[in-house]
Amino acid sequence: QDARDLMTVTRDKGPQEEQVALLKNFLDRNGPRGVTPISARIQDVKQRIKTVFSEMVAQGNLVFFVLVTDGLPTSPTAGECHDSDKKEFVQSLRSLATEYPVQLVVRLCTDETEIAKFYAEIDKELEMPVDILDDPAAEGRELAKNGNAWLTYTPVLHRMREAGTLTRVFDTVDERALQPPEIVKLVQLVSDSPVPLPEDPKQFIAAVDALIRQKPQVFDCVRGQMGPFVDIGGLRSA
Repeated sequence: QDARDLMTVTRDKGPQEEQVALLKNFLDRNGPRGVTPISARIQDVKQRIKTVFSEMVAQGNLVFFVLVTDGLPTSPTAGECHDSDKKEFVQSLRSLATEYPVQLVVRLCTDETEIAKFYAEIDKELEMPVDILDDPAAEGRELAKNGNAWLTYTPVLHRMREAGTLTRVFDTVDERALQPPEIVKLVQLVSDSPVPLPEDPKQFIAAVDALIRQKPQVFDCVRGQMGPFVDIGGLRSA
């Protein structure tokens, strides 16, 4: 129910400043506690999408469903997660993603190994549009481990991924080493270059090197300090 289980901020409900203040108050009153009935909430979301599905299709719209959680799925009445809860959750996600035009993002708010492992396995095994995100520093270390250490992982990049994006390279960057065309595309996006970057390797490196000198430094979530938006030495080796 609105104002109890969820809050919506829309232009047709009045001044956005007042709505944001109400949302902040709602979040302050509803910290993590109790059970984690994620599957039940997904079913609620499905019903809401169902009521506007025809209109969505007609307008070519897409839903970005962002799930923020600190725990494993449970039933609405039990605080412990069982295998049946995990299966129900996976089935609910798959049903939502296959029946409706939905992009899924799961934002983890925990450092517990068991929880992170469960969601990581979902990200690898499920053939659906879902991106599982940890905290910014952990995501930065993950993309470095998978061959993309040349990219400086910034808070802005993390926020973009948290909100959901149709640019596939943002999802792929923490899964495997990017291919040259993907590297060019990603650097083009994060550098906000006013002109297309060349695909020729030597010309590309030269262009990026020039951009580094022009662009202000950014915050590196892994190192905890300011630096260039890419490591040019690492980029040459990528």
